[in-house]
Amino acid sequence: MDQEHAESAALLIDLLICLHKPVEYNVAGKVAVAFYTVLFAFYQRHGHTKLGQMTYQLLVDTVTKHPVFAPHTVDFLESVRKISPESSLPIKMLCALGQQTVATPVEQLVHHLPHYLALLRHVACETEINPVPIVSYLLQVLNWSSLCQEGSWSVGNKVLAICSCILQHHHSSLVLAEMGNLLTLVSNEYNDVDIRDRARLYYSILTTVSSNKVMHLLTFGSDGTSASQRLTRLVEVGLSAPSFPPANPLQELPSSLLQLTRVPQELVSEHPPSDLCQQPIAGLDLDDLMDWYKNSVQASGHQLRVRLSYKLCYHKEAQPQVLPACLYAICLRLSTSSRYAPVEDVIIPYLTKPSEQGAGNDSDEQDAVVEFCPLHPQPATFAVRATYSSKGGDTFASELADVHVSFADIFLPLPLSPAFQSKEDETLYVVRQQFFDRLWEQLSDSTSSNSASSIQSVVSLKQEKDELWKLLHEQFLSFITLNRDDVIHMAAALPPRHTLLIKFSAVGTAAVASVLTDVWDVLPLVENLLHQLGASAEN
Repeated sequence: MDQEHAESAALLIDLLICLHKPVEYNVAGKVAVAFYTVLFAFYQRHGHTKLGQMTYQLLVDTVTKHPVFAPHTVDFLESVRKISPESSLPIKMLCALGQQTVATPVEQLVHHLPHYLALLRHVACETEINPVPIVSYLLQVLNWSSLCQEGSWSVGNKVLAICSCILQHHHSSLVLAEMGNLLTLVSNEYNDVDIRDRARLYYSILTTVSSNKVMHLLTFGSDGTSASQRLTRLVEVGLSAPSFPPANPLQELPSSLLQLTRVPQELVSEHPPSDLCQQPIAGLDLDDLMDWYKNSVQASGHQLRVRLSYKLCYHKEAQPQVLPACLYAICLRLSTSSRYAPVEDVIIPYLTKPSEQGAGNDSDEQDAVVEFCPLHPQPATFAVRATYSSKGGDTFASELADVHVSFADIFLPLPLSPAFQSKEDETLYVVRQQFFDRLWEQLSDSTSSNSASSIQSVVSLKQEKDELWKLLHEQFLSFITLNRDDVIHMAAALPPRHTLLIKFSAVGTAAVASVLTDVWDVLPLVENLLHQLGASAEN
């Protein structure tokens, strides 16, 4: 009889091959839904036979090979639990999948992170499964990946959902140390303010509230209230006393109290040598340097960033009698641009009012560094909105003057590999000069793979050469790689990963600029910049 049952179960599993084959090749959609539906129908009728064990092994293998089917498997187990509450299949399978998940290498897990986190949330709800390995694994994932820096709200929400399930279904003493470390990391390092705040709330609950109260607080009530509704009612009761007046709404100001002032970029302190020889340098291998430049700067996964410095202070035209003595929690938010990645908010703890005697102090001006990540080397303008609070607890919002990022602002000196960062200044200039020559040779070489996207142009500048040379040293000293009476070479890296090379040559009392770059649509910007320099020299 057992042999007949085994043969019948094997026959039923064989009937699923046509539906399981696409699933085996990671084909989701209606085929996957049909496979799980038919498998559930078979299990509903024959789960008590050998088919139950076969179903267990089939689903474990499927989720292990393709984590994308984890939600389907969880739905399958929930359906099994509804029709057969005494079945051991759900707890057995969740235990096996949980053990396999926490044994998965971090670099492999991040590719299917949402599916793994959804699976771990269901595993965490099982009181028979030890939650400590889950919490330890989540701590390892956050420590050894860039998830905290990326600050995805969806990922952070799933991590906190797992923590909530553990606090709800397990005694807090089991995971006090591990959960405390995880929530501390999230509350301090995660780059999303909502996730950080909720992590601090869970940490307070973990360390100050008894386990029985935590379970009651985080459990859905019999009246259908959720955990968040219960917590909201708890907070409302605590804040109902007269000593906690309701906060005033956000107040929009017609004109801003604040202004951002651009701080000039720092340039190198001395001029490059006027006559650099081409002698070999000990330890310099141009081929190695070119390989490093291609792999670290021109690689597809690398994006150069531009950091511009500003000073934040009270607006000069604001009336002194209406200025608050101090502003707190100042948040500067820049608008988005299709040519730039979203700019992170700039947070400044506080700003004080300038003294009436005119003597400045360290806190009436605050440094604000804005990091831009151009997706294309183009100028852009960003609207700036500021929110801040006064000592009395009032919160204000206002618009600041627009922030302009010019084409010259996104120029970055050509980076050199770390092996050359400790060299003397004169040696560095020689390295940059020879590096410039090699880059020019590769970009202009018609047989080179880089020349396919490179383009060259010549700009005639009619202004006096001496005045133009002087302006180049004043405004672009950091980018000069060769400095002679009749020739100046200038090199810059352009975000996200492009190169701009310019050769200035004296022609009588005027000058000619030869431009070579690997991004064609910046040529009008370069020509406009050079003519502006020429006009400045003429004036």
